[in-house]
Order: sequence, then structure tokens, then C-alpha cells
Amino acid sequence: MARPIAVHHAKVDHEFPVSWAAKQSSEGVLWSALVQGNERRLNGSSLAPIEDKAYQFFGATVKSNNKHDRLLMCAPKYKYFFSKFEVIEPVGTCFFAENGFTDTQEFAPCRQEPARHGRHRFGYGQCGFSAALPDRYKKGDERGFIGAPGVWYWQGAIFSQNVRNVTDRPNTEYGGKEYDHDMMGYATATGDLDGDGIDDIVAGVPRGNDARSG
Repeated sequence: MARPIAVHHAKVDHEFPVSWAAKQSSEGVLWSALVQGNERRLNGSSLAPIEDKAYQFFGATVKSNNKHDRLLMCAPKYKYFFSKFEVIEPVGTCFFAENGFTDTQEFAPCRQEPARHGRHRFGYGQCGFSAALPDRYKKGDERGFIGAPGVWYWQGAIFSQNVRNVTDRPNTEYGGKEYDHDMMGYATATGDLDGDGIDDIVAGVPRGNDARSG
């Protein structure tokens, strides 16, 4: 068994650790965390979980920028109970970290209230199935891109998440039933494709064009 090179212990509350310090080495990094469980809120007179982190696949998507000073880490199978506790769905979630992992912020654009649940909306979005962090962006408009292939009957969507404003998260629009099961957002990448000095977003649509060519 390989020898652990660097171990860091972080206490994780219902939001996310807010004090991380990455230890780098040429042989890798090992992280250790204590997880306290799911967030709760009142359901009638008792507290009940409003989320389910079991089998959430945290770390299935991990993206950094080229400078490696920012990180976007996602759990696409994270599940959430919407306001009346009547349904739990795999909305997915992501965490953005910077400044040596001392600053973290959760972004879960498919977990929106008033309720946007259901297969016909964001409930099965699996936000964070893919993600991308640009290096070149407009000054004052720093964003990460989060793929959600399960929204709108698996048409899929890309969310453009402002990393300084959690509610600023425009997304690609619903395209009509002919685009059902296209799964936009299965993969994402960024790059300056038009030479204007600002990174553009590329989204994979593996079942687009009736799955003939993607």
C-alpha cells in the first residue's frame, strides 16, 4: 500500500468546511474529513432531514483553473427534500474553493425554491455532472459553469454561476419536447474560441441530433 504523503483533517458541518489548507507534494495529497450528517429543518413539530448525502458521489467532478488556485468540486447525486417534504430528488450540488481553500461556497443551481422540482424542471438535474472554470473572464464577472444533464426530461442545461453572487446563475433555456433526452451538460469545457480574450463555454450533448452524431 502506498505511503500517505500529506494528510489534512477538516471538520465538515452541514454546509462545508471553511478552513482548508492543501498540502502539495509530487506524490499526491490525501484528505481526511469528519462528516456530521444532513441539514435539518422543522417538519411540523419535529426536525427532519432536508437532504441526503449518502451516495452523493462527491468528487465525481473536480475542476481547477490553469493557475490551480481555484477549485470546483461537485456531488451530482446529492439529493434534496423540497419544501413540503413530499419529494426527494437528485438535484446535485457543487462547492467552490479558493485562497488556499480557506474560502468555500456552495452552489446548487438545481436546488431552487419556490420548488422547481420534478423531471419536467430541475429536480433530476444532477448539477455538477460536469463543470468548468474559466481563466479569462470579464472584469467583475467571475463565473463557473455547471452542467446539469437531467433537467427538463433530460434535455440538460448549463448554468453560468457567478462565484460572487449565488443567485446570479442564468441557464440555457428549455428547447421543446423534441430535445428531450439530449443530455446537454454531460461534459463541459472552456477556452477562448473566438480570440476575444474571454473564455467561451463548450457543452457536450451526447444524444443530440436524435443520437445520430451528438
